[in-house]
Amino acid sequence: MDFINGDKIIVSGTSVSKTRNYDRSNRIYLTLNLNLNEVIIQNLKNFKKITKNEILDEFGYDLLEDNENKAKEFLSEKIIRNDTDLIISNAICNLSDILSIEKFINSANKSIDRVYIPSTERRKKSLLKSQEDYRNHSRWIYEPPGRLEELYEEYTNTLE
Repeated sequence: MDFINGDKIIVSGTSVSKTRNYDRSNRIYLTLNLNLNEVIIQNLKNFKKITKNEILDEFGYDLLEDNENKAKEFLSEKIIRNDTDLIISNAICNLSDILSIEKFINSANKSIDRVYIPSTERRKKSLLKSQEDYRNHSRWIYEPPGRLEELYEEYTNTLE
């Protein structure tokens, strides 16, 4: 599974999926906090491009009744049923999402080929925007000062 940061591969390694001979006839790409209108995604030709929300709507996911595991099951089911190269935007929120989806689809002899993540610069801009929002709305937000920075640090460590 390759992890892509902007135009550069930041981590490329062997995962559980590489130890078996999985069906590679169709490529499966996921994104973390990246939309379909990103240039790097627009440049991918011959891919069916879909958002996580479109898949959840297709399967009748109910935000009030279903949990996040159900959402991962629906994403996995879409990947398993897929017969083309597929990219799903905003498909994951963290590393455990990737591992859960991978576990579901491995049983169907499929594997995630690539994960696109935001660049370091983009993540820093997101932190600055969150800090500005916090300053502007801190009287309504019940988070202690420094909590945004802690969350950002955890997020960055997970991605790296």
